[in-house]
Formats: sequence, structure tokens, C-alpha cells
Amino acid sequence: ETGTKTEPLPETLFSLHPYDPLELYKSMLGTQSYASAAMNALGFPNTYTFSKCICEHLLHGENDQNTLIIRPSIVGPSVQEPFEGWAGEKPSTIVAAACLYLKFP
Repeated sequence: ETGTKTEPLPETLFSLHPYDPLELYKSMLGTQSYASAAMNALGFPNTYTFSKCICEHLLHGENDQNTLIIRPSIVGPSVQEPFEGWAGEKPSTIVAAACLYLKFP
């Protein structure tokens, strides 16, 4: 789903139903079987988007605090997983900048 300037995406959390965010988090720290099954069933493309969604649900939670979630648009290359230097399926501006810097220091 993609928003536009005139019709931006709504500020809502992606539904994890029927999965419980806290149980998913616990699974991620343990055997990961429950979390892996949920990630596949809910159609998340990778662990980054899945863990980010779980974190947003845990922050929003059942507290009475106002919570502001800021989603940065720039994500840098991976340090380790799935392999060192991985930056997604398409090059990003930060990767391009790093390549230019390395080529023309």
C-alpha cells in the first residue's frame, strides 16, 4: 500500500491478530518458532519489518502514556544478517553516498 501527498497512509498499527505481541517478542528471544510462524502467516517480507511492527505494538501497548513512533526513511546496510553489507533488494541513497565517498575520498 502506498500513500500520496494528498492521501497519505493512515497512522495505524499493522494488525498482528490473532498473535499476541508480547508472546511474539518472547518467542523471538527463545526458540523463535512461534514468531517465525506468525511472520510467515502475516506475510512480512523480512525480520526487520516484523520486529519493528512488534516493537511498535509493545510501545503502544496498554499504557496511558502518549507514544510517538518515528519511522526513519533511511536504513543503513546490515552489520551481520542476512550477510554483512546487505542493504535490501534495491540500492538506497545512503549506500550510493557511501560508494561515492569510497570511490572519490
